[in-house]
Amino acid sequence: MRNSRRLAFAIWASVLLFLAIPAAHAQHELPLVGHIGGVCYAVALSGNYAFIGEGPKLRVVDISDPTNLTETGSCTTTGIVNAVFVSGSYAYTANYHAGLRVVDISDPSSPTEVGFLYDSSGPATDVCVSGNHAYVADG
Repeated sequence: MRNSRRLAFAIWASVLLFLAIPAAHAQHELPLVGHIGGVCYAVALSGNYAFIGEGPKLRVVDISDPTNLTETGSCTTTGIVNAVFVSGSYAYTANYHAGLRVVDISDPSSPTEVGFLYDSSGPATDVCVSGNHAYVADG
């Protein structure tokens, strides 16, 4: 889920960068306010948390103070996390050849994988959830 925080998340040189966005949309150099290292392909926001796919891990980062990012928990999944979608108490990840993974994030300090679907026709590259259905881009 996206929120209206004045933050942008950019992936560059395999490092997730946290940048502050100026209030005006004038051209300004964006100041770096923090970063999480590693190969990052995915990020989703929900409340005060960023859910970051870093290699096979889903990291939960408290972003309530962007100058003091705090990892509150993580869950190692199978495959590489290519996309993350958060809905309610669950994070859904598209993990390329490891398919769709479902992670319970009701306790951000202890995210736990609770389900998966390997049987897709190709590599899972993106995921979106609406109601009781998950839609996976694969192939």
